[in-house]
Amino acid sequence: MAAGRTFSLGMAVTAMLEERHKEIVLAMAENDMNATATAAALNYHRNTIMYHLEQISKLYGLDPRCFYDLCRLVEMVKEG
Repeated sequence: MAAGRTFSLGMAVTAMLEERHKEIVLAMAENDMNATATAAALNYHRNTIMYHLEQISKLYGLDPRCFYDLCRLVEMVKEG
């Protein structure tokens, strides 16, 4: 997968979601979109979570820090 490449919602990107990204997306939803609480729940540093949230946004064209995008990402994780 090329860096910086974004995918349209129509593509089946569920299979492309990395395991760590899936874990972070679900933890963000479970922790009310709070990055600090997500980091604590996953035992990561908050900056690590922020880095991965940015990577998810760049790779998949959906920002997990925005409610509706997070909802779509959670749907994608649960479909896969």
